[in-house]
Amino acid sequence: MAALGAAHGPITSHDENHNSALWGGRDGPRCGWQGWGMPTIERMFDPSATAPPPRRAASPGSPGAARGGPPGWPPRVPPPEVAGWQVPAVAWLLDQCPADYRTYAAWRRHPLVLAWLTVQHLEGQLAALRTAYRGMRVDLADQVAADALTDVLEVLSAEGARLVASRRSASLVLDAMEGKVFVPRL
Repeated sequence: MAALGAAHGPITSHDENHNSALWGGRDGPRCGWQGWGMPTIERMFDPSATAPPPRRAASPGSPGAARGGPPGWPPRVPPPEVAGWQVPAVAWLLDQCPADYRTYAAWRRHPLVLAWLTVQHLEGQLAALRTAYRGMRVDLADQVAADALTDVLEVLSAEGARLVASRRSASLVLDAMEGKVFVPRL
């Protein structure tokens, strides 16, 4: 880095000599701590560099954790009480569906229908996954090694858990779009 600094002068956050397109719109390498709290390479291990104390995220369910709806609510979707919550909800629902669904404007115009269809789609995926899990050892025992089957069954199990959580989240979004109100339990 010394050669870079010597050739172009001191490296600062305001150095206009660097190609900003290469750096994603930023001015280039920086000394010290960047605006988002990460050290730069030049001073990452420098004990004299003052850094903000590390911040630890609150554990889910702890008093400091941000609540985003009932348990199982999609993490990137604001709770239904927030104005405009349906826009990020539609984006999340489309993430759960085949990519081609994004080409149809009707899903964005009718988010309730999209939520219902997403639940149906996830239930269909779960049914197919369960069928594959049940039949894989029998149907592929002669073509695939036993350790490979074990690996694939573990992957199917993890995917099943992800799909169950996604179906739960989609069901909660559908309930909210139908006007159901969530009352937290004590």
